[in-house]
Amino acid sequence: GHNQRRILHAGGDATGREMVRALKESVLKQENVTLYENAFVADIVTEWGRVCGLVVWQEGHWYLYHCRHVIIAAGGIGQVYRYTTNPTVATGDGIAMGQRAGAKLKNMAFVQFHPTGLYTPEDRNKQSFLISEAVRGEGGLLYNEAGERFMEGQHPLEELAPRDIVARAIFHEIQNQEAPYVKLDITHRGEEYLKNRFPTIYHRCMEKGIDMAKTYIPVGPLQHYMMGGIESDLWGNTGVLGLSCCGEAACTGVHGANRLASNSTLECLVFGRRSAMYINEHIHEAKATDCQPDFKLPTEELDMDLEQARFEIKGHMVKYCGIVRNGKHLRWALGQVRHIFDWMQSRKLDSIRAMEVYNMAQVALAIIEDAERRKTSVGGHYRMDEE
Repeated sequence: GHNQRRILHAGGDATGREMVRALKESVLKQENVTLYENAFVADIVTEWGRVCGLVVWQEGHWYLYHCRHVIIAAGGIGQVYRYTTNPTVATGDGIAMGQRAGAKLKNMAFVQFHPTGLYTPEDRNKQSFLISEAVRGEGGLLYNEAGERFMEGQHPLEELAPRDIVARAIFHEIQNQEAPYVKLDITHRGEEYLKNRFPTIYHRCMEKGIDMAKTYIPVGPLQHYMMGGIESDLWGNTGVLGLSCCGEAACTGVHGANRLASNSTLECLVFGRRSAMYINEHIHEAKATDCQPDFKLPTEELDMDLEQARFEIKGHMVKYCGIVRNGKHLRWALGQVRHIFDWMQSRKLDSIRAMEVYNMAQVALAIIEDAERRKTSVGGHYRMDEE
């Protein structure tokens, strides 16, 4: 999907990490910023259609934080799937709590699967390491188990075709061979070049016993990004007074149905700043409210194997709402996930794990429902039975 080089890199292949480092240093210098770490936000409290607080689980206790503005910047939904590049905390919490607060979700069917995640059996159901598109951009070639370059003839750009096309091609090859991965070969670039250009990838592969300068990298497609999310405008507004959203949890529409590589980084920078600008310009319009939430929490015990429920959600999503989809499978998955969600909705959730699984079920339902409604293929949503 790229016609020319257009990405600014930092630290070789550690651009995101450098951005976070610089931002953290800046935040820590601000005297008017207070950080509360290891705090899990369970819900956003609203009163008369306006944000007035947050319910937070912190150090074994519940807290109610009064506030007039909240920005959801909680990232994606990767842990809803069995294979993902997302960290283990990416359970869709921000999107789920935004929906419960009254915000609308949009384009939830548009889930991007990256073609090349490092294949390691031990990372199943956890977090897989991403082998950047840049490896193919620098000449990496894909081969199947039989040693064939299967992207030849599939698309004019071959290995550099858009992500959804390469991901489906790899998925097809894996379905028709014994090995659960394909081979990414960039050995022709040599050790010195690879160490300098891809220091993070090179060292991670070496940790796994793979010398990418001498042998192929085993890769397979995996969930990577959510183009959909909480519907918001180009200033981060969600339609709920005082509630903003930016980053992967938001759906502004700038990515269309299939994000172009590195535009997510720009999205965070642009809409993070824009959300702050909007709040600063309207800070005096929000009146302090005597927020007294009247919670009616369920009292019935959950009585559920949370790890089993978590694995079931992941399994249904990767099998029935993954890279390729059809109506029959989507409807089956919808019923299975809805059963988990309905059971949890009427019962007491008294741990972070329980709340995460509940959020996963809620987000999974939104993805499946949107995917089932969309009968034609577009972007990250591919229907084998399209009408």
